[in-house]
Amino acid sequence: MKKKKLIIGIISVIVLIILGVGIKEVYDYYHPEIYLYYEVLDDRERDLFFASPGYMIGGGSCFGYAPKFDKEVKEMSVKINEVQEWIWTEFDTPIHVNVDIERVDGKTIFTYTGTAVSKATGKVEEINKQVTLDFIVTKEDIRYMPIKRVEGPIE
Repeated sequence: MKKKKLIIGIISVIVLIILGVGIKEVYDYYHPEIYLYYEVLDDRERDLFFASPGYMIGGGSCFGYAPKFDKEVKEMSVKINEVQEWIWTEFDTPIHVNVDIERVDGKTIFTYTGTAVSKATGKVEEINKQVTLDFIVTKEDIRYMPIKRVEGPIE
């Protein structure tokens, strides 16, 4: 009888551990760690300052993360790359562009502001461009990530 209770107790502990790990894996699958950060290109020799947001998914379960996050990453990447390509294609140094990130009414809004020299006219022009995503990327604080690139579009 004592042996039977011991075996039932051990099996119960094992089942609870498996259940706990399973619940954590399911939670992490639908709630991975999402990092929204600024990539800052600061090259004083070329009179260039350009800030742009980046998005990274970390953590998650051992099975990865839910497919909705792949769609969100793709949507954000496409929209951000369009603005970056426009700036690199249409403007020349000096480029001084910053980005503000807001969360409003269930949306994430990136606002690019600053100045750059137009390649077409050679004159300094104001840049004011918005990118709106129909979801909140993350409620976490935004991190800064300085980068240095030689030249050309940010890929």
